[in-house]
Amino acid sequence: MGQEDDLVVDAKDALYTDPEAALEFVTKTGIDSLAIAIGTAHGMYKEEPRLDFDRLGIIRGKTDVHWCFTVHPAFLMLMYAVASSWVSPRLTLPLS
Repeated sequence: MGQEDDLVVDAKDALYTDPEAALEFVTKTGIDSLAIAIGTAHGMYKEEPRLDFDRLGIIRGKTDVHWCFTVHPAFLMLMYAVASSWVSPRLTLPLS
């Protein structure tokens, strides 16, 4: 379980951006880019790490901003392929 101030979430959700919270943050702040968490694949794990591309799609549907990620080079092309599969991707990746 994760907790910060009065927000309590299940441990499995603690590492992920909540789509409703992302929408609220974008709406209230008027930002044009957002760093979101859809999982991690760094370090040692008890189970196989999973990147939640479904969550990314939900956040995409709720917001109209650019996304910022920290991406390991091994996942760079996968992230680009997922974003490019959408009609209007809002993900820009350095490919050099």
